[in-house]
Amino acid sequence: MTHCLLPCLALIFTILLHVTLASESTFNFVHSDHLNGQLCTTKSRGQAVVISKLDCAQTCSTDLLCISFIYDDVNRLCHMYDKVLNCAFDCVNPANQTYIYYIKLVIHTYVGCYNDNRRRVLPYRKLLDNICLTINTCKLHCHRFNYTFFGIEGGRECYCGNVIKDGYTIKPETQCNSPLRGDPSTMGGGHWRISIFKIIV
Repeated sequence: MTHCLLPCLALIFTILLHVTLASESTFNFVHSDHLNGQLCTTKSRGQAVVISKLDCAQTCSTDLLCISFIYDDVNRLCHMYDKVLNCAFDCVNPANQTYIYYIKLVIHTYVGCYNDNRRRVLPYRKLLDNICLTINTCKLHCHRFNYTFFGIEGGRECYCGNVIKDGYTIKPETQCNSPLRGDPSTMGGGHWRISIFKIIV
């Protein structure tokens, strides 16, 4: 049984939107209530600061390593993070329900199911997540390091790269049938098979 919160399975209750924080400023984020009034302490980017929500979103948008933030409307506190906060073990401190969670919206397209080997078709920034890997966490992991492609292998390994290396070929989709550890309803890769995606924005 996964240790992820329900929304980690598919972010079911997440609302996709352009977060308009001022009349002239629009930032692309996914807004979610899935942290359920918890404030996360891991992977925070420095101390929380008292700034407006607009400044918080603008700072996170322009900081490549910032991929999510939590904002407290009452106290005007901005908490920025360098990861997607999906798992229960990330969030250990109770927080006021006025905290709202925002995740960077990065668009991707599916390329295909490829064979892989020890040389790796996407050889960079391996991320192993036996509990909470999703397409979104892998995508933002690679995006923060400015890679063009990301891939998921065996439902639990994430790889990054700027090109799909020569010598690797597309395989039948039935060979990329491993359930993602953080989203069992979605398949990602298999045994020496990797589901590859391209980051558009």
